[in-house]
Amino acid sequence: MPKPSLQDELLLLEDELDVASFMALRRSVGLPEREKMQVKRALGASLCSVLALCGGEIAGMGRLVGDGAIIWYLQDVVVAPQFQGRGIGRAIVEKLLANVRECSLPGSCVSIGLMATADKEGFYEKLGFHSRPCDGQGSGMMLNLKL
Repeated sequence: MPKPSLQDELLLLEDELDVASFMALRRSVGLPEREKMQVKRALGASLCSVLALCGGEIAGMGRLVGDGAIIWYLQDVVVAPQFQGRGIGRAIVEKLLANVRECSLPGSCVSIGLMATADKEGFYEKLGFHSRPCDGQGSGMMLNLKL
């Protein structure tokens, strides 16, 4: 019997990402832990989230944050190691980008930013993103505060 295709196995759930799944996925790829209340607040403030299930297992996630009109940011795009290389990350990003298109004002121009994990820039470039600095755009920057 042939193995089911990814499309048969993959389910993308919009705005159903929960704290436990978020924390488990981050742990699976070695990202730093976050406080549960901090995660709950962040998820509640997200413009959109996607939870990917593959064969009923939690496989990946991604979120959109920003002002929902001019600037959008892809955040927390994570695919559990056992599911990587199967197109799940691409499906998550494409679902988030579809949400940007659906929610943006017709005829408007929006910017979609992200901070790629080291060595993952090529993944996003295949989806149309460009690395910075480039043509009049400086490097992306970040400030992490311990409060």
